[in-house]
Amino acid sequence: MTETADATTAPLLELWPNPAHGSVRLRGLAPANPVQLLDATGRTVLTVSTATEMADVSLVGLAPGIYTVRAGSATRRFGSRVSRASAAGCA
Repeated sequence: MTETADATTAPLLELWPNPAHGSVRLRGLAPANPVQLLDATGRTVLTVSTATEMADVSLVGLAPGIYTVRAGSATRRFGSRVSRASAAGCA
């Protein structure tokens, strides 16, 4: 899935898988710019820095729901279904 904020100025932001479970991969990032995940209320729930145009972002600890990815001027909405192991399954 891809989307751009402005096809003439913004880089193409690719995001997969969607819906996501444990992590999501982003491509088309501007290196050294932070990537933010915002919840449905617009609150920033995660900020990560990237060194390259591609990044894997862990969704572990986030509640299932719809999140907005903000990376530079491009944004992309995606559904997150976070799978977590139960405490009984841990050794």
